[in-house]
Amino acid sequence: MHPLLLRTKARIRDAIKPIAEAAVGAIVFGVAAEGVRELIQGRDPIKEMQQHPLGALLKGGQRSGFGSLVGDYLLGQFDRHGFSAVASLAGPTFAQIDTLMDLMHAGGETKDGMLSSAAMRQRGADAIRLAKENTPFMSLWATSWATDALIWHRLQEWINPGYLARSERRQRDQNGTQMWVSPAKTDQWITGRRASPF
Repeated sequence: MHPLLLRTKARIRDAIKPIAEAAVGAIVFGVAAEGVRELIQGRDPIKEMQQHPLGALLKGGQRSGFGSLVGDYLLGQFDRHGFSAVASLAGPTFAQIDTLMDLMHAGGETKDGMLSSAAMRQRGADAIRLAKENTPFMSLWATSWATDALIWHRLQEWINPGYLARSERRQRDQNGTQMWVSPAKTDQWITGRRASPF
């Protein structure tokens, strides 16, 4: 074989090797995380892996984020946060330009127009998301939980009554997620409409 072809082949192999190692590591940890999740939900992950090994690997890739990261950009237009590939690659500051444009043009495609109540609700939701993403210390679990319960959930319920209960129901139906502390019940407790969130 020609030396140039040998060098090219070696360069391709060296370029692919770290990506393959990252994929394998992500899938291994993703399968473990998915197994823990299934245990918490009362299912048997070992039995699931024995019956559907390929499905377990695919779920592990998705759980790790590696599969969804690749799939979002190869098969879809937006990532799971609603940003395009360009917005995600440009970074968090530039990605928020999409949210600002949504604030300006909400409801422009609907028959009711940009000043309809649906468009104004959409603007309110976008404004809350933008404020929440730019609030300091929101990445800490305690401050995040406290501000969710005391501020953001109240604002979401004010803009769209019943939002928290619908969101919980959707998460339970689509993902099988059970809340330890229900945001809807906590909001009712904070506003005095319920004795206890538990």
